[in-house]
Amino acid sequence: MTAEFEKHTIEDFGQKLAHLEGLLGAYLPKHTFGNELQQQVLDCNKFQFSRLKSGKRMAANWELARFVDLFDLARFGFDYRLFLQPFADFDAALKRAGVGSYGVSTAGQLRETLRQRVDPTAPIAIHRDRVLNVGGIGGDEGHGGLAYFTPRDKVTLKITLKQPVKQAGHFLLLHDFPNGRAMSCLMPSMFAPEPLSDRQTFRLPQSSSGYLAFPVSGDAGYRCLYGLHTMTNLADYIGLTDATSGVVDLTFAQVALLMDFLTHVSEKGDESVHVSFGDYLLK
Repeated sequence: MTAEFEKHTIEDFGQKLAHLEGLLGAYLPKHTFGNELQQQVLDCNKFQFSRLKSGKRMAANWELARFVDLFDLARFGFDYRLFLQPFADFDAALKRAGVGSYGVSTAGQLRETLRQRVDPTAPIAIHRDRVLNVGGIGGDEGHGGLAYFTPRDKVTLKITLKQPVKQAGHFLLLHDFPNGRAMSCLMPSMFAPEPLSDRQTFRLPQSSSGYLAFPVSGDAGYRCLYGLHTMTNLADYIGLTDATSGVVDLTFAQVALLMDFLTHVSEKGDESVHVSFGDYLLK
């Protein structure tokens, strides 16, 4: 018997899955098997899955590897052997690796803070565009009725600001990969330079930038866009001195400065922050 088909009795397998769900904010039992594609990913039906969770059916290494893939644990250095450890060791390994809520980072805190401030009445609309350019959004990183694009596509954005707009202010557009990796700045950049116009809606990239669309690229996955409309020039505040040379990733220090602004400066009452949001799937 090859190592791939070696089987193990894991009586606490369900407990381990529930623990992972809690750490990662997932909900495996219902959501997985409401989706035929995910059943194919796990290669087992509801009955087989129930027996695996309860420890009544032995788990083969290849089956455990499917769960490693489903929870994206390989990027933390884990393989099927993670599930073979006693629960205390299993939990300790997840904690050391910073999986899910064990690994709450400043970027994760920023993401949550932005989500709480999103104005649903002023979304970022993302449209497919046929114009060909080079460079662009880039990066790597879910599905549920989202608009999707391929690496061959180019996109334009329609931004809606909060009513009424008393002053033009400044706009910082962040492109986020919700797996915990770096956020990138799309505006200001060579694609969408400052200053912001005083219109309530505007299109990005701005025609004055010389670019008519953002190219999308990288590995398949879920992407988010956050637009921060403020009176403070946040690009200057966090030190984005090289933004006009192209799309740049925010450093840890810059993310920390944004968190400081959102949690302290903007709470003083003399600074309002309006957050727009959009998301899409790259196939």
